[in-house]
Amino acid sequence: MARRGSRSSIGFPKSSELDSSHQQRYNASEVATTVARDGFNVAGYMDRNKIMNQLHEEHIQRRMEDRLKHEPGYAAMMHGHAPSKGARIDASIALEEAEFLAKKKKDAENLARKKMQRLGAHSGR
Repeated sequence: MARRGSRSSIGFPKSSELDSSHQQRYNASEVATTVARDGFNVAGYMDRNKIMNQLHEEHIQRRMEDRLKHEPGYAAMMHGHAPSKGARIDASIALEEAEFLAKKKKDAENLARKKMQRLGAHSGR
């Protein structure tokens, strides 16, 4: 009986069925970036991809925890619900405060620049 050239793929998912939660392969530049970001040297490990996937999952988990702490309503959205009225109000207040602080910082920088220009003009006499 002649053997065919193709292999059976029974039990293995097709590449189109894989998503980001499955293990991935990483090239050397991605490994170097992760080492620089996390300070975790993976060069000595035999299964570098496994460690890189674990670090990637930890990084995603930290980002989610950070969003849960700092974004009102994110927890509700993660569970498929609309944010509460209080969370929406908190979000709008946080946005207004961020805009106010950015404007204040810009005004302070402009004021400092004007002072430096005046001092430079007076010292040139």
